[in-house]
This record gives sequence, C-alpha cells and structure tokens, in this order.
Amino acid sequence: MIYGVDAGSKFLKIVRQGALCPDECAGQDEGTRFIEHHGNPRHALAAALAEPIVDGNGGPPSRIVATGPFAEQLFDHERAEIVDEIAATIAAVRHAGIECAYIVNVGAGSIRCIELDGRMRFRAYRENSLCAAGTGSFLDEQMRRMGFGYADLARLGALEEPPSIATRCAVFAKSDLIHRQQEGYTREELWSGLCRGVVTTMLATVFRGDVPARPVLFCGGLFLNSQAREW
Repeated sequence: MIYGVDAGSKFLKIVRQGALCPDECAGQDEGTRFIEHHGNPRHALAAALAEPIVDGNGGPPSRIVATGPFAEQLFDHERAEIVDEIAATIAAVRHAGIECAYIVNVGAGSIRCIELDGRMRFRAYRENSLCAAGTGSFLDEQMRRMGFGYADLARLGALEEPPSIATRCAVFAKSDLIHRQQEGYTREELWSGLCRGVVTTMLATVFRGDVPARPVLFCGGLFLNSQAREW
C-alpha cells in the first residue's frame, strides 16, 4: 500500500494507492483525504495513517512519498521518500498531459510560479514574499470575519460588477470591507469583490498584473474557490 502525502501549510492531502510500483499507480487511486491540520500537521498525520481511507481496507502503508513545506518536518528519509515540491508539480502536470509555459500554484500561504521551456522542463522559479496577500489564508481570514463557511461559499456565484476591495494587506481589506458595507453592499457582493481583488493581487505578484500570452496552468487550493476560478 502506497501513500502519497502533500503536507501543506493548512491541509494535509493524502492519496492511497494499492499498486506495487509507480508505473502501476496510474489511474488506480483508491482513496483521498483532505485534512485541515490547524497548525499541528504531526497530530493530523498520525490520525490519518491510523485509519483506512477506504472502508475495510486499512493497514499501515508499505511506502510513503511526501512533498510540501511540512514534509521534512513530518518524515525522515528512512520513513518516507521526500520529493521536492517543484519537481512533484512538474511531474504531475506532465503525467496529466498538460502543456503549458507557466504553472502557478496558489496555496494557503504561498504563491509559486514555475516557468517551463518548450519541452516542459524547468526553466525558472519565483514565489511571493512573506506577505500572505493573494493567498488562500488571506481569503480564509476574511471569510471567517464575514461569517461565511466553506459550504456557504459553494452556493455563491460571481458577480459581473462587484465592489472593489483593497487586497494588498489584511488591514486595508478590513477597512475597505467596513466602508463598502456602510455603503449598503451585501455580504455576498463584498465576497465577490474580495475574490476578484485576491486574484488580481495574485496575478500582480506573479506577472506584475500582465498575464503572458503563453499558456498558464493555475492550480492549488485557491482555485477550489469557484469565484477565484471565475476571475
């Protein structure tokens, strides 16, 4: 039993596969799990590995392959094969048969841009500063302040002309949201404007606001947000 673990800054993503070698794993995903670790990934991982992902088919993994910012903190190299995040991302895109010039991966705490050459090989890499503007954690913080949950957001659609919200820092966003609310905008309208602002900030961080003509693949937790995908 093979476990793939992506130990992110907010969630553990675990995939379990029963194949005997990597080539046999293709298309044989037996189960996945997304676990919010609340700053304690070690505890979340221990609980996840102790339980089966698919009912009745538990048991300890024979092999663990791990990536993500918490991978080396959670595993030593005897317990798991540690794979660099950039290499893992490029390998996944190649495996999916997607051809692109840039891979932009936006998670809870980071914005990473991988540039590829014409043969889908690594060319360059850049990421955001320590500021969380444009990342998933920035949006989550405002979501909680506005009284929304993930289930609520799944039911909201993007608006064509939402109010503009400053998203370059949490302080500005909070101030703008209060001001716009006083102007009479609803929570739903404010959320749509916030999502547009976060995507705009993310693009400015990666491409200085000018998305290149060459194909770009956007991935990561931010794009589980339907309104982020719309923008």
